[in-house]
Amino acid sequence: MSINFAKRFNKTLVIVPKNVLVDQWLENFLSYTDLTIDDIGIIEGSDINEIQEILKSKKIFITKPQSLLSQIKRNDINQLFSLYELIDLVIYDECHSAGAEGFSKTLSLFRTPN
Repeated sequence: MSINFAKRFNKTLVIVPKNVLVDQWLENFLSYTDLTIDDIGIIEGSDINEIQEILKSKKIFITKPQSLLSQIKRNDINQLFSLYELIDLVIYDECHSAGAEGFSKTLSLFRTPN
């Protein structure tokens, strides 16, 4: 269901805690939608220029909280706010982990206009 819901938005970010879930989401997007590998970006690390390029050129993004935490530690938070405001929908897979330190610290990156 989340996959079909994500397709309705211009830019969707999926945050997962493990590499196996990165692969699973990627495979599911490719198997159950008309999206291609060119539509999906994996965000790893904290290089702001690389992240910016991925966010501008892709429709779906998959990352882990560890990457987001690295970005927060190594970049200006206002730059990150500007980048991530391009995102229309954020999906936290394994959201029961959202209370964990890694997940909860990343929540601040995603602000809503209301």
